[in-house]
Amino acid sequence: MSTEPDYYDLLQVPFDAGSKEIIATYRRLARQYHPDIATDPAATKRMLALNRAIEVLGDPKRRREYDARRLQARAREALARKSTESESAREGGAVFDRQSTEPRLTRAIATRNTAVGRPTRAIA
Repeated sequence: MSTEPDYYDLLQVPFDAGSKEIIATYRRLARQYHPDIATDPAATKRMLALNRAIEVLGDPKRRREYDARRLQARAREALARKSTESESAREGGAVFDRQSTEPRLTRAIATRNTAVGRPTRAIA
């Protein structure tokens, strides 16, 4: 997710937070970072980011779309790390253990796809 910030981290809520928790946390952070209250010059930028986060996470449809993009980005990052580890293991003569990470990632993708209403393929 190099182009899009992690709105869950920005709002300091867990991935599975409910809408009420997200809104309550947004309101608390808005009181803290509102430019009329905060003296920090970066407060305006922070408040704009918080507003964008609540726009996305506050709307169920946009949140599902964002969660799908976020999951895909994390899967790509994990695969990139895995290929980097695999290359370094080959260079060092060690054998990379694919079984330790691959099933968890596959299950996570299948679980998340099911949660957002996408059909899953059979997991080998």
